[in-house]
Amino acid sequence: DDESVWVPAANVEFLSPGTMPPQSDVRVARSESFEDFTRLTIFLAERLPFKIEQSIQPQRLHVILYGVTADTDWIRHDYGDPLIGGIRWAQEREGRYRLSIDLNQKHQWGYRAQYSENNLILDINKTPSLPSRSRPLRDLLICVDPGHGPDLGAIGPTGKTEREATLELANVVAEKLQKRGARVMLTRNNDEGPALAARPKLAEAAGADLFVSLHYNALPDGVDPNRSRGSSAYYFHPQSYRLADSILRRLLRRLRLQNFGLYYGNLAVCRVTSMPAVLIEPAFIMHPLEEMRILDPEFREDTATAIVEGL
Repeated sequence: DDESVWVPAANVEFLSPGTMPPQSDVRVARSESFEDFTRLTIFLAERLPFKIEQSIQPQRLHVILYGVTADTDWIRHDYGDPLIGGIRWAQEREGRYRLSIDLNQKHQWGYRAQYSENNLILDINKTPSLPSRSRPLRDLLICVDPGHGPDLGAIGPTGKTEREATLELANVVAEKLQKRGARVMLTRNNDEGPALAARPKLAEAAGADLFVSLHYNALPDGVDPNRSRGSSAYYFHPQSYRLADSILRRLLRRLRLQNFGLYYGNLAVCRVTSMPAVLIEPAFIMHPLEEMRILDPEFREDTATAIVEGL
């Protein structure tokens, strides 16, 4: 097969030699509507490897199951659910089954996939309702992640650490969000913080609507500091592209630094699936001129304002 995946060793259990790989058919799938999400249940006889793919144009999720033979007689839609359009299945080849879910959303807001007994559960988040156009962030729970801690992160020419600078920025961002009616959670409020992989999991467990990780960029050895400068933003899932783009545009407009780019980045804090999640690098802390800007409280205010406007 041409498929390959990375799996943490701790999550792997080897079967006895000669054991046949697990297989199942799919006879029934059904959707159920809840207040904040729609649940799609795929009934299986065994837990099987799966992959979720997102399509933005058109808005669609694809569930790909391996080791499955199609015998799908029933796909039940929860009547009146506003999120799900159509659901279709296909036996793409032997042992590979695809379920395609059309979404009635202008913008996907995330999903969570997990097994319950042998059944695959896919919870698809509905777009949060905006209480008013004048206060679109009101009541949203936004997770702001000050990068690094307990590690120092990058260190500027004056000795300013990224750990200090991101927390200072995060506090200003949080204050501005709260003034707009948002609820805010910080992944740390001092020099100590959770492990990198735990930060998006904390946001997910709290039911956050958005995740923003704050960092300042560094210069690897041998890189021209006159070319590697400015503001940048990073995303992983397609659902997060527009958020990264929106924040970066406002950073460039307010800070007037060079455009260092909008990046697809395979970063731990961007891989959370259940909400739009981005990593923002407003400036280079290791660049002397940009570090002086980072040390300026007025620049910090402008940076926080741009991030909140982007949100």
